[in-house]
Amino acid sequence: MLRDLLATRFGLRVHGERREMQAYVLTADAPGPKIQPSIAAGFAFDQSPGKPHEVRMHAHATPIDYFVWRLSRMLDRPVIDQTGLTGAFDFDLSFMEEVPSEVVDRALAEGRPIDTRPSLFEALHHELGLKLTARKGPVDVIVIDKVSKPSEN
Repeated sequence: MLRDLLATRFGLRVHGERREMQAYVLTADAPGPKIQPSIAAGFAFDQSPGKPHEVRMHAHATPIDYFVWRLSRMLDRPVIDQTGLTGAFDFDLSFMEEVPSEVVDRALAEGRPIDTRPSLFEALHHELGLKLTARKGPVDVIVIDKVSKPSEN
């Protein structure tokens, strides 16, 4: 519906393609992933704040592709799954969100000490046996072919 409205009102035409660009690649770390396949049904994923700047994730029967999508939404670039994992998993993950650069490493934020929990990259390694690496990879993008100024109403 929205796509039709944009096409009609703005003459918008788009297509999808795959391009090599900066991304994070998620892989299983040595000696292997620590997450356990879920034996129960009923997908559930909860992300809740903890202490200031802390993020807690609880996954129950969560598909790995959904987890990768959530990581992409949290980071500054897409995440590509190269773990080789399939199916759904149960896990808990707790980490500190990235602290603004003007805050000295693990110093004070909003007048309170920042917890010393690991970063997302460290937590993935230690808690789940996974590794995020920054590098170029194939990413699906939407390319705008044409867009026009709308006519008067």
